[in-house]
Amino acid sequence: MTEDDLKARIDKARRDYENRHRPKGRNATHGAAGAALFHAFQLVASVLVGLGIGFAIDKFAGTGPWGMLIFLVFGVIAGFRSIIRSAQALTAEAMKQSTSTGNKGSDAPPSGGEQARDRD
Repeated sequence: MTEDDLKARIDKARRDYENRHRPKGRNATHGAAGAALFHAFQLVASVLVGLGIGFAIDKFAGTGPWGMLIFLVFGVIAGFRSIIRSAQALTAEAMKQSTSTGNKGSDAPPSGGEQARDRD
């Protein structure tokens, strides 16, 4: 077996693996609705976890509402941070897909050469 044969077999195996593990096509509406619902639950869960930790600290340490207030803020920050990171990942994936399909900047402004010709 030569090196070229081995590379061809590896490439074929990678393509087969990607085809088997590629996500099935989803309806765009269901994907957006699912993502929105996921983010809503994620934010609510983060806030509730923060409140729970703060309440437990207040109960055992006797610090009044301060632990609950501080951890409520931490929960909100954690929830929004998670949403932002997830949105950035979705945006990066969408950009990757749009560049792979050849949809590069169809709405982009004209380049400098075209602008110079328009002025003349």
